[in-house]
Amino acid sequence: MKIISKITLLFCLLVSTLALAEQALAAEPRIGLVLSGGGARGLAHIGVLRALEEQGVRVHAIAGTSMGAIVGALYASGRSPDELEEIALSLNWAEAFADQPTRDKLSFRRKQDSRDYLVKTQATLKGGVVSLPKGVIQGQNLQLILQRQFFHVSDITDFDKLPIPFRAVASDLVTGEPVVFSGGSLATAVRASMSIPGLFAPVELDGKVLIDGGVANNLPVDIVKAMGVDYVIAVDIATPLYSAEQLDSVVPIIEQLTTLLTFNQQRKQYALLTEDDLLISPQLDDINTAAFERTRDAITRGYLAASEFRSALARYSAGSTAAPAADAAFDLPVITEITIDNDSQVSDKLIAANIHQPLNEPLNAALLERDMEIIYGYSYFEAANYEIHPLANGYQLRIVTTEKSWGRDLLGVSFELSTDNEGESGYNIGVNYRKTGVTLKGGEWFNVLQLGQDPLVRSELYLPLDYNQRFYLEPYIRYSERSFNNVVDGEISSRFRIDQLTAGTELGTEISNLAILAIGAEYHTGNTDTFVGPGTSTDEFRDS
Repeated sequence: MKIISKITLLFCLLVSTLALAEQALAAEPRIGLVLSGGGARGLAHIGVLRALEEQGVRVHAIAGTSMGAIVGALYASGRSPDELEEIALSLNWAEAFADQPTRDKLSFRRKQDSRDYLVKTQATLKGGVVSLPKGVIQGQNLQLILQRQFFHVSDITDFDKLPIPFRAVASDLVTGEPVVFSGGSLATAVRASMSIPGLFAPVELDGKVLIDGGVANNLPVDIVKAMGVDYVIAVDIATPLYSAEQLDSVVPIIEQLTTLLTFNQQRKQYALLTEDDLLISPQLDDINTAAFERTRDAITRGYLAASEFRSALARYSAGSTAAPAADAAFDLPVITEITIDNDSQVSDKLIAANIHQPLNEPLNAALLERDMEIIYGYSYFEAANYEIHPLANGYQLRIVTTEKSWGRDLLGVSFELSTDNEGESGYNIGVNYRKTGVTLKGGEWFNVLQLGQDPLVRSELYLPLDYNQRFYLEPYIRYSERSFNNVVDGEISSRFRIDQLTAGTELGTEISNLAILAIGAEYHTGNTDTFVGPGTSTDEFRDS
């Protein structure tokens, strides 16, 4: 009987405790956090988050735009302010805002491009017309970095199921209306939210062309209010307007026009804030949107700005400094199937040959990321990314490659300038044309036209013999004219001009991306003109 009484008492205490906990949760105010865009200035959001946690403010919903979407998504995924600071300080921002893989991930052939292109542009020929990409940066490296940072929540496609419910805001380039992401790929949502027009190529998704959310809604107060919060804390780090005195050149004038686009719609969002809400505006006047070298300074200023509102933050406090966290015991997905989604002219086998993830083993994220960089380094694709999808018996790794929408045939230019101690100088200017995807194994047709002191016409056909492109055959033909001086006792006694036609072929193997081993045969024919004083003599030659 006593045992039963004790059990009954314990049960009553447990029910009472749970009831009190539910009442406490019900009484806790629901706080919505709004993080605006602003490039490097947006790293101040990290300092704000640290101050909120110190004041015991628990965030229940987050809406972010551009850099605010990056910081907000990381925090919503369970990252702590300390982890966010570590990411921001350790990240190579220059690499993130570039597309070209580092040279150690390029094939030997792609490394040779620096020999043929003084300026390697993304210009192509499409339908006989010069075509340019939709942005200076396609976002390849940025997408891979974002996928790496959100890998621990890659299986979550409903943003309400993140540790903190989250929304990212992008803009529809066609209509100008805001587009709110509440699900899908978190990395893609953030990438779309920060697609600065002209700098980053737009993200095309579900029939929409998406650009930076700052164009339509840089401070999405309305979005977070729609998530059912009681109070809003909005953090505005947008670039301030210039004064009349500061508008003294074309650069600040253009920047002012851009700022005005966001400022007018931002004022509408200010109007949605009530006296119970809070607006935090860190002092960042001397930190511009590209000043990522001042990351630590921006974080500190965000912390100081939020700390000034200690008394105001007290009414939002949950009485605890704890924040929702991601599952520390996250298990890497076991890959049981690999598929290729490839819309380019090259074969799926070429892509598959560069994927080294073993089946029925946990995903090797570092190896996969390196594989994607190598595939992108072929210069055939606009994007090379991956997706992970759950299956009944594991996970599917889906490799997605997208052919360049502006054309496959690359154009480049080269320029040479030479001079000698006799005061003579010369120049050469060249145009290069590379047609890619000639064969399923990634064959290329490369042509050079050079005018100037040393005219040159060259055409070569690169034919890989396997999908790994380890072995190749390369027939070529070249016509060149070169001039030489014969100097005797410091004086030019005669001049030589060699006109040469060369045809040949080369069979080789890429030992590594540092060296090739090749054998070949060439046939030469041409003539040499010798100029001695007023006289000229011509000698023909043939060689093989």
